[in-house]
Amino acid sequence: MKHPSLCVICKGSRLLCGESSCPILLKLPILRNIKRIKISKDLFSESPPSVFVGHYNYPNVSIGPLLSLEPISKVGDIDETDKWFGKSIHEIVKLRSILFRSSFDLNRESLNTKIFENSILISMASKPVLTSVKLEKVYSAPISFDSVSAPWGAAGKITEIEIEENPTIHPKVDYVHGDTDLNAREAMRLLYEGGFSVGFITRILSAGLIGVGRNRKIVPTRWSITAVDSNISNILLEEIKYNKLIGDILLFKSSYLNNEFRIILLPSAWAFEQLEAWSPGSVWSQVASSPIIIGDFEFYEGRKNYAAEVAGAYYAARLAVCEYLYKVKRQAAVLILREIKPEYTIPVGVWQIRENVRYALRNRPLVFRDLDEALKSACVGLNTSLNVWLSKSRLYPYFKKQKRIDDFMLKNI
Repeated sequence: MKHPSLCVICKGSRLLCGESSCPILLKLPILRNIKRIKISKDLFSESPPSVFVGHYNYPNVSIGPLLSLEPISKVGDIDETDKWFGKSIHEIVKLRSILFRSSFDLNRESLNTKIFENSILISMASKPVLTSVKLEKVYSAPISFDSVSAPWGAAGKITEIEIEENPTIHPKVDYVHGDTDLNAREAMRLLYEGGFSVGFITRILSAGLIGVGRNRKIVPTRWSITAVDSNISNILLEEIKYNKLIGDILLFKSSYLNNEFRIILLPSAWAFEQLEAWSPGSVWSQVASSPIIIGDFEFYEGRKNYAAEVAGAYYAARLAVCEYLYKVKRQAAVLILREIKPEYTIPVGVWQIRENVRYALRNRPLVFRDLDEALKSACVGLNTSLNVWLSKSRLYPYFKKQKRIDDFMLKNI
């Protein structure tokens, strides 16, 4: 096996180990306990609605609607991750195991077929759509896991999709889809300001429904999740960077799904750092002998490249923080400590990072005047020592060197 830190950075998505598929995901213990559901080759179902786009072999990817194997009225929020906070891992796995991932190969020929057109209509819908599909092949896996996307159940190749009712499409969705002069970023802004969830905007982007004319492209689901988190937070930052600074050092906490979060807001111009400590025994650090610490950061001007270590979790957490700062009309530098406990053995997607941080920021913070005192308090309940956290931090040394925290940051605008 490669060095365990490689797995923490890869998280099964980039196959940095050189394997054709992630050996960790293939051997998750929970896979043995999930009941396999017998699926008919003529499947009549409700689509949540959602369309999943794979990322392997891009641009020749697979695409297809996610289909609930039980009535939506019975299972509830099967594809609305912003409503999942508080559910246990087993509740999430049970919920998603009945979500069948249908797919067909995306190529130039399939772009002009009824199966493609109906998939796109399903992705635009604002409520579940009665759908029937004909299956060519059903894969045997009862459920699949991903470090970015939420889990999904069995998958299969389809040859036909029929929509059994007229999909309900919101006028604003119809507008951003119909306006071929509107770029994708502005379309995201309009949808977000219109009250659409991040998850909904993700599938609109993934299905290639927004963007300027011929520049529109189908985007793999895992890429679109990060793209939406990144773009929406950048849109919010355009206003946040003109706001007044917060007055004190604030510490927020959250604990959910064996993930501990500490969010520290500092009275400074915008900066952001997320540090993660992966405990030995957790999903991506199973053979590690000590915590694996990774991190990414940005100063006021933002990042120029992808946050390669923390990856999609970085942008999910940053969006949640930006939503808070935008709401309270303040600006701050942000340090997030995320400790992943050994019991976190099943990846459920970056939605839990976004919702963990959102939950923390809805609660009353602890208030400090001294950064070191805030950091000591943040480490209460964590197994990782303060010195280990600080050894990885790029923001902390600058904060300590300045008489006023914002001096250094403002010089770099």
